[in-house]
Amino acid sequence: MVADFVSADFGWLRSPDGENSARRLFKPGKNRNGYFSNDEILDQVREAMDIVGEYYPQYEHVFVYDNATTHLKREEGASEKRD
Repeated sequence: MVADFVSADFGWLRSPDGENSARRLFKPGKNRNGYFSNDEILDQVREAMDIVGEYYPQYEHVFVYDNATTHLKREEGASEKRD
């Protein structure tokens, strides 16, 4: 799975030197990287906001996220398995 941010004007969200990125590469599954949790989504968005705040402060940014039910936060200790 690839989770990233893209702009029609600038392309993939990166620092100008390409060193900083909010991209996440993830192999979901019990015997792989686990599951992309709500906390990891929040960490990714925070990193994206840090990048735009530091390198692109002169622009107004709108972040749109696919809010599929697989991204819903579950109660602490709840099973990550879905039927």
